[in-house]
Amino acid sequence: MATRTRSNSGSGGGRPAKLRKKRDLAAELKECNLREMKQAHDEKDEATEKDLGIFLDVSETSGDLATVAKKMRKLGGQSKAAKKYGEFMGHYTAVYMHPKEIQKFVKKDIAKLMPVAHESIFSGMRDRVSSIFGGMGLFSSSPISGEKTLNLKNGDVSWVSQGEIEDDIDHQQEMYEYKRDSSGNVLIPPHLEDIPWDDSLIITSIFALPKLALTGIQLAISALGQGRPAKSIEDFVGEPNPDLDDDVYFVEQRLQGVNPCAITLLTPEARALVDAGLPQGVTLPPSTPAEPLYMCDYSILTKHSKDVQFKEDYVPAPILVLKYIRTEAKFESVAVLFDQANRYPGAMLPDKSNKWEFAKICVRSADWNCHELGSHLTLCHLVSEVVLMATYRHLPQTHPLFQLLLPHFLKTLPLNADARKVLVPKVIATKLTAFDLVHCQEFIEAVFNGWNFENHYVPTDLKNRGCDSLPTKAYPFGTTSSLLWDIIHEYVSNAVSTLESVDRSTSLMSDVCIQNFLNELYQGEGKIPGFPKVTTTSGLTDALTMMIYTASHQHSAVNYFQEQFLSYTPQAPSKIGIAPASLANLSDDDILRAYPTPRMASLSAAVLDMLSDPPAEETQLEQFQFKNSPHYEKWDAGEQMKKRMQATLETKLKAAQESVAAMVNTKVLAQSVLI
Repeated sequence: MATRTRSNSGSGGGRPAKLRKKRDLAAELKECNLREMKQAHDEKDEATEKDLGIFLDVSETSGDLATVAKKMRKLGGQSKAAKKYGEFMGHYTAVYMHPKEIQKFVKKDIAKLMPVAHESIFSGMRDRVSSIFGGMGLFSSSPISGEKTLNLKNGDVSWVSQGEIEDDIDHQQEMYEYKRDSSGNVLIPPHLEDIPWDDSLIITSIFALPKLALTGIQLAISALGQGRPAKSIEDFVGEPNPDLDDDVYFVEQRLQGVNPCAITLLTPEARALVDAGLPQGVTLPPSTPAEPLYMCDYSILTKHSKDVQFKEDYVPAPILVLKYIRTEAKFESVAVLFDQANRYPGAMLPDKSNKWEFAKICVRSADWNCHELGSHLTLCHLVSEVVLMATYRHLPQTHPLFQLLLPHFLKTLPLNADARKVLVPKVIATKLTAFDLVHCQEFIEAVFNGWNFENHYVPTDLKNRGCDSLPTKAYPFGTTSSLLWDIIHEYVSNAVSTLESVDRSTSLMSDVCIQNFLNELYQGEGKIPGFPKVTTTSGLTDALTMMIYTASHQHSAVNYFQEQFLSYTPQAPSKIGIAPASLANLSDDDILRAYPTPRMASLSAAVLDMLSDPPAEETQLEQFQFKNSPHYEKWDAGEQMKKRMQATLETKLKAAQESVAAMVNTKVLAQSVLI
C-alpha cells in the first residue's frame, strides 16, 4: 500500500554493518562473475560468456541484489551453465531475505546448481559467504542435517524430511512474491505482487451485486465533484440515531462502535496538552480509582493534518477525554482538545453550544480516518495479508498449520488487492477524506510501523489500556473479545498439543517449516512490528491465536457495524467539509457546512453498507469448513478439533448474548474476515 520500503539487507547487526556486508557480497558476486566469464572465454564457450556478460550488466545497473536475482531468473540464458548460474545467483542473494536460506545454500545448492566444471570457483564463493556472514551469527558453515517438517497424508500427520516438500515450497514462493520497488525492496506493509489464479475472485463473489452497483453509481457521481454543502440535515441519506445529539450516544460510539480499541487510560502527556488548551483556571479533574480518566488520542493524524490544514476540507487530530464512573458502570465525556495540528487551538469542556457540537465533529472525523485506514484496513486486512504471505511462502499446503490458518483468510488477497486498486486511491483519498493518496499511504505505513503484534494479544491489550476489569455494561467489546480469544486459544492449543504428540522424540519447534514461517514474521521481509521470537509451543499457540483472532473477532468488530454506526454522515463525518475560519460564535449553518457534502455522504453510505453486508454462513467462525479452501488437504484430527471448537462457540455465544443484551450482536462478532 505504502510507497516506502523495507531494505532486504538481512537481519543481524546494525544498519551500517548490514550495508558493509551487502557491499562485500556484491563485490564478491561481481568478482566471481568475471572469473566465470574468463573461464568461459578460455574454454571458447561463447553462449555462457555472453549470458554471464548480461548477468554482469544487470548486477552493475540494478543496484540491489534482490533485483539482480529476479532479473537473472527471468533472463534465463541459452547455455546450460548460464541457466544454472542464474538460478544459483538467485538462491545466493536470498541470504538477505531469510537467514535460513544460507543454510540451504551451504548444504545443498552448491551441489545442485553450479556448473560442475567451475566447482572450485563456487566452492570458494561459499567459503567467502561463510566468512562474511559468520560473524553475524546467522548460520553455521557446516550443513545442518536431519531437518524435518510435519506433513499431511490421507488425513494423518507424520514427520518427513525437508527435502520431500522443498519443491512445493519453491513453487509457492514463486507464486506468492512480495511487491517490491524498483530497487527490489519490499513495500511496507509487505503485500502480494500478483494474485495467483487459485486465489483470485470476481468482485461479485465478495460483495452483493446490488450494493456493489449502488457503490459504483455513487462513485461515478462523485467524479463530478464534491457537490454543494448541505442546506438542512434532511439532505443526508440514512437513518439517524434518535440520540444523535446526545453526549451519551457520542460516548457509546467510542465504546460499542467500530473503533473500540481507541480508548485507553489518559497519559500525563495528553493531560498536559488538554490542560494547556483549556481556559485559564480550568483543568481536568483528577483521575482516581473510583473515577479514572481515559482518552481517545488521535495524535497519529497530526503530521498529515498539518500538511492539509490550509485546505477547505480538513481532518483534525483531537484528544477526547472520558471519565469512567465506577459506581454507575458508565463513561461520560470530560473534554476535547480540538486539534494537535493547531489549526484549531484550545480545548473545551462539554456544554450545549455549537462549539461543543464542532468538537464532537472533530473527534468523529478523526475516528473515521483512524478506523477506516488504521484499525480496519491496516491492522486487520493488511496485517492478515502479511501473515498469509508467510504462510504461503514457508508452509507447504500439506502442513497442518497451513490447513489450520487458511480457512480464515480465503478472500483476504483479492479484498486487499481491490482496496489498493480502488478503495483507497479512488474512494477514500481526496473524496471521503481530506488526505490525498500519498497522505493515505504514509498514514497506513505509520500505523503499521507503530503497531506491536504481541502487545495486542487480547489479555495484554485490555490490561495495557486499563480496560481488563471494565464490566460488560460499560465496555461490551472487552467481554466479547476475551470470550472469542479464549475459545480460539483453546482450539489452537489443542491443535499444537496434537502435533507435538505426533512423535515425542521430535520437538514441534524443530519443524523447519514452522521455524521459517515464524522467522519471516519476526525478522524477515514479512516482518510484523512486535512479532515475538517464538521458541516454545506456548509462544506458538499465542501467535497463531492472534492470527485467527485478528481475522475473525477483531475484524468483525471493526467491519460489520459500519452501516450501523458510520453510514449516516452526521454521526460519523469522514472529514470536515468546509472548515470554519473561527470557532467563535459558530452558527447552525457552520455546523452543517462542517459535514462532508451530501454527495460525498451518499458515496460513504453506499461503501459502508456494502462492506457491512454479512458473510455467508459457511464463512462464519461457527460454520467454516476446511474443505472450502482451494488448497484443502484432509486432516482428520484437525476436523474433530474444529467441530469441538464450533460447538463450544455456539454455546458460549448464546450465553454472552444474554449478558450484553441489545448492546451488540455476538453472532456478528463471530464472523470471519472472509466476507
